[in-house]
Amino acid sequence: MTVEVVPEKTRFWFTVVGSLVGGVVALVLGDFYSQHIISGAGEALVIAGILALSVDSYLKAHLTKEVTEEVIRNVSPHLMGAELPKVLREEVHALCVTEVIRRDLQIDFIFAEVPGQPEFLVLTTNVQYEIENLSDSAKEVPLWVSVTKPYQPSASFIQIEYVGCSGVLDEQGNASRFEERATPSGDLGVDLAFESEDTARVRVWQKQVWVPPIASGIRTHVWSTTHQILPMEYQDAFISMHPTIGQTVRAVYPDGMAVYVQFGHRLFRQAHAVPTHRPTTWKLDRAFPGRAVTMVEWRKRPTPLPARTIEEIVVLPGNPDGSGGGGESAAGLGETG
Repeated sequence: MTVEVVPEKTRFWFTVVGSLVGGVVALVLGDFYSQHIISGAGEALVIAGILALSVDSYLKAHLTKEVTEEVIRNVSPHLMGAELPKVLREEVHALCVTEVIRRDLQIDFIFAEVPGQPEFLVLTTNVQYEIENLSDSAKEVPLWVSVTKPYQPSASFIQIEYVGCSGVLDEQGNASRFEERATPSGDLGVDLAFESEDTARVRVWQKQVWVPPIASGIRTHVWSTTHQILPMEYQDAFISMHPTIGQTVRAVYPDGMAVYVQFGHRLFRQAHAVPTHRPTTWKLDRAFPGRAVTMVEWRKRPTPLPARTIEEIVVLPGNPDGSGGGGESAAGLGETG
């Protein structure tokens, strides 16, 4: 005996069509025989068929995708990190629900000596990157630029010189761009003091922008230029607020300085430095979590010792009058004759 299994989709369509046809037939018969019960049953069958079609279409078009994505976002992190402590699972979950990231972060450090003040230097930092909105709708994203207040006060020193952004949405939802530039009499941003102090330690510029979804094809690009007066030997930290894919750091510095860059990543040793001796470019094509830190350190190069001759390295003992003599050399190089 062979039992034929009817596919679920086929059963669904048989049920819907049967309900509609049966409902129409019941309506006709009810009207013909003036039977309100039959007419009511026919109406119920027709309504049931129409609802089945509409609900099925909505579930397939909306709820299935939304429910699936919601389950993936909320459940998968706990499955992947089932053996991890709760606080680490929370970090995995935070990364899985990320909707805004940075890509191709490039930081250019330009070091310049301050004439007459050998203990200080001016550090110019040029930053640019792209923002990607991974969601299906526009997202409000904070832009933030901050620098340390000058270690050597200067009334006319501009700290945040230039900030620009393209590919953001205006009030009408159209792609737009903006540029803000400091003037000789006015710096960008405001001074900010820590809660426990009265003296401003940093200068901050910030702005909220609307970033379109990446599916729109609009690329959002951000760039900025800042200046700082810092000690000749110091280290500074660049913090990337959002998860970032790919970082490149370039540095221009005087011959009397040495610069070191270290990425805040578990694979920081894989960073590609060019050239090997006194590098000027560091690159790591990896994914960085939000608020990852890139450290740059600089210091004066040690003064090289003068080269010594072989006679200074290997001292031959001689007679009291200074003339040479036989025997073994002070360096233990063997007999001389």
